Amino acid sequence: MNRKFTSAELKSMAKEMLLGRYALLIAVYFVSQLLLTTPLYFVQFQVNMETTPGLIIYYAVYFILLLLGSLIAVGQNHIYLNISRGLPYQFSDLWYGFTLRPDKTIAIFLMLLGLELIPAIPVLATVAIMIVTKIYMLSILIALFYILFFVAIILITLNYALVFFLI
Repeated sequence: MNRKFTSAELKSMAKEMLLGRYALLIAVYFVSQLLLTTPLYFVQFQVNMETTPGLIIYYAVYFILLLLGSLIAVGQNHIYLNISRGLPYQFSDLWYGFTLRPDKTIAIFLMLLGLELIPAIPVLATVAIMIVTKIYMLSILIALFYILFFVAIILITLNYALVFFLI
């Protein structure tokens, strides 16, 4: 039978595995964040966000960066898993998500995004009804739906948190 480790033992084992490997992990995290945030800031400062075309361009770039972020997350998780398994790893493993079935990763990301948008429907519908009818008492219902939306998002996120590790 497998021995169950205490929380302190697991933390100690994790610290041992990471000892001397922090530089690579910090570099991987820094580069991934730089790749995902720099284009968005560039678009934000170059596009007039007060116009409809500007907003469309901004959100299109944001969506593309979310897709790229899912592929980069697979690469980061690949590095973390290799470290925890004692397997060889390198900085170039950050691009692992682009080499191994990126279409599958993107499809799973879109499925998760769709699952997370479903609980937003009652919030958006109630906001639209309130705007059209100008019945501001609906804001109480919107607040309730918003709380339920956040609870649903947390549950969905927890249920599918390890999906990118499995890829």
